[in-house]
Amino acid sequence: MTTDIKSYTLLELNTYIKRVLALNFDNELWVRAEILNAAEKRGHYYLTLIQKSSVSNDIVAQLEAVVWASDFQRIKKENPDLVNFFTSGFEIMSHGQPVFHERFGLQFRISDINTEYARGALDRRKEELFNRIRTEGLDKINKTLPLPPAILRLAVISSENAAGYIDFVQHIEQNKFGLKFRITLLDSVMQGTSLEETISKSLNFIEKRKSEFDAVAIIRGGGSKVDLAAFDNYRLAMLIAHFPLPVITGIGHEIDVSAMDLAAGTSLKTPTAVAEFLINHNIAFLAEIDDRYRKILSGFSVSILVYKNAVEQATMFIRSTSSLLTDRLRHTVQLTMGKITSGSTAIVRDFRHTMQIAYRSLQLSDPQNILKKGYTLVFQNKDKISLKSDFKDDSNTTIYWADGKVTGKFKIEENE
Repeated sequence: MTTDIKSYTLLELNTYIKRVLALNFDNELWVRAEILNAAEKRGHYYLTLIQKSSVSNDIVAQLEAVVWASDFQRIKKENPDLVNFFTSGFEIMSHGQPVFHERFGLQFRISDINTEYARGALDRRKEELFNRIRTEGLDKINKTLPLPPAILRLAVISSENAAGYIDFVQHIEQNKFGLKFRITLLDSVMQGTSLEETISKSLNFIEKRKSEFDAVAIIRGGGSKVDLAAFDNYRLAMLIAHFPLPVITGIGHEIDVSAMDLAAGTSLKTPTAVAEFLINHNIAFLAEIDDRYRKILSGFSVSILVYKNAVEQATMFIRSTSSLLTDRLRHTVQLTMGKITSGSTAIVRDFRHTMQIAYRSLQLSDPQNILKKGYTLVFQNKDKISLKSDFKDDSNTTIYWADGKVTGKFKIEENE
């Protein structure tokens, strides 16, 4: 290898680049870019700026940027919500100068930010997101899930120490009707770059235990447009739209509407409005139960009155009818008794006459009467002998007359 080749050390090259850059960018300029990510360290904010292709959404340019702590505090005096601009996906117009450091390379040092441009960019981005949600029908899916008649078991996604959540709980617990709710809080970050991740985790946790809840409420108190911009999130809107439980949102102020509101089944303006909605929903259920109870009770009262009148009329009818039937029955009995009396007298008379005839017949048939007429009775071995052919010689024979009998053995002699 020859040693006479012209070459530069890395430091010489970087120093040269630094001089060229300084000569060509001796004044600050405005640069439009999207924030890919942001990080804070000791009051300084380090950003990664990008530009995406309008056709493929691929990154076509990228540059590291920094806002020194002193510049940040100066800009923040006019824009108290400045930190919320440093959020992934935000488009900003920053004023600064590109600088090249021999060790740390190219960097854009930001001295000012056009917040009006950022807010306008937010509005444009929000409108595009809303159009996408409506086109894909994500604003209708969760709304098809009916709310249960009464909401008692509520999963709440919010920040435990946030004023909005505290107001919500206070309004629920101090309701004048004495209604009770079982609230399960999923403590989540409700602003900044980690909002999407924590809310997604909370929704996944609830979905795994969906049988334990009646509905989900996502609540966050008021804030600036930039504060609430993180709720304009397509992924979260998608999760809410397809969530298996009804989702109720109360995010921001009266005039604020986020992508999550658009996808929710029920969208309310504030956390307090969510509390009032839940109370009124359950009161309406109790009122319906009370109305049905009164209708049932009224129906029973009418039925009882109808039955009472029917019973009274039936009682009067039975009394009058039974009296008439009794008179008729008494007359019938009297007639029957008369018939029985007269009939039985004739029967007794006929029976007496029949008995008299039978008695006379018995008297005529009495053997004593027959013997008195000169007849005899002949018995052999206790058998009555009525015919000569039945008589047996030399058998014990008894002959009866009216005045006595004779016993012995006799023999019949045949002679003409």
